[in-house]
Amino acid sequence: KSWVLRGGFLVFVGTLVLASLQLDEADTADRPSETYRLVNASTGYALWGCGGVYLCMGVLCFRRLKAFYMARVKKKKLFKAERQYLSAQKVRATATAIEAIGSINSTISVIS
Repeated sequence: KSWVLRGGFLVFVGTLVLASLQLDEADTADRPSETYRLVNASTGYALWGCGGVYLCMGVLCFRRLKAFYMARVKKKKLFKAERQYLSAQKVRATATAIEAIGSINSTISVIS
């Protein structure tokens, strides 16, 4: 749930990936291929970047801001749905009133 912990974990895993790359390069008997080193380094730095973003967003409370924004959007959707429902109800009430007036007019014309 915590973005700070998630970011810290990603930075930690990125550090482990980069450290394993350095350990592999230090072993002169079994040097990794250039492609392996490139993929490993890219993965490590990507994990560092994602972790850093999560850390920053967690520290700056972006999660609360997102929750506030989502609550506001939900409130607007509920308001719009309620407005549509009330409009439909108003149309039905108007149609019922018109029918009632029409039946009263026909009754009055039969009486006179």
